[in-house]
Amino acid sequence: MYRFPSNLIATLLLLTTLYIVPQAKAQTFLGGSYIRSEVKFDGSNFTTYHFSRKSNKKNGKVKAKYFAKDANEQFARWKNNKRILYYCSGAFSISWDSDSPPLGICVDNGVIVNRDLDATMDGLIIVYNGGAQAGGIAVINLDKEKVTTKNNGVSTTYDLRNYSDRARFLNWAVNNDATVFQTQLMYTKTYGYGFPSNKITYGNKATRRFLGICIRKGVVYHVVVDYNESDYLNQSADKVTRYLTNTMGYDVIGLFNLDTGGKDIMKAYNDSGGEIDSGDYNVNIATNLLVYYVD
Repeated sequence: MYRFPSNLIATLLLLTTLYIVPQAKAQTFLGGSYIRSEVKFDGSNFTTYHFSRKSNKKNGKVKAKYFAKDANEQFARWKNNKRILYYCSGAFSISWDSDSPPLGICVDNGVIVNRDLDATMDGLIIVYNGGAQAGGIAVINLDKEKVTTKNNGVSTTYDLRNYSDRARFLNWAVNNDATVFQTQLMYTKTYGYGFPSNKITYGNKATRRFLGICIRKGVVYHVVVDYNESDYLNQSADKVTRYLTNTMGYDVIGLFNLDTGGKDIMKAYNDSGGEIDSGDYNVNIATNLLVYYVD
């Protein structure tokens, strides 16, 4: 993973301070635990959905849930007695078929969906399904880091690019009902940007969706960003990262690219269950689904 030179980062920060005047129109729900904002930043428009992981006794704690196998059927059975706040397609799929598995290694609540690690995607997301961390997300840079798990106080480390380590990790995931999926990692606080500065306009333009795992003043936030206009992947990721860090004051632990290609599935609700935003496709064709909710 490439890290921008410090002088280039300093230049970006200076340009942000001097010339970028962001504007945002915000809606606040759940006493501030869930905020939707329409953002104008550096010539681009995007919508952000901020979910605080801080405990909220009055309104409930916002949690994340991921479905990777029979996503629509699982979601329909599971969502009863829950307040759904937001859902969208998550990992990239091998094909557009409704039963297509996600691209890259994937485990759905202890069920292995895909054993194969994708060599080109360096981001791994682990969604906690139980215990005190239920509904939280851990992020791994597969190019730079190994996965460490802990059982009964004993830590075990896995290099997922090593076949035998990956097999042992999958056994751990099955035994611990873990949820795991792989996607593109665009930025981390530790390692910087995941692309070289001379590739900022690389590839084709398209609309994008990102997931940011962030920290501010000791509180963890999950931020989904719907980048509503056609742009280069790296350029849009750069703008979103600068908005989250320089304007919102987050430490961005990881910024991931989510799938908006053949199945742009998304729906957002207010805290009373009223629909406020919707994507192009219905959830009934979902191959995988990332959901934010309150019990």
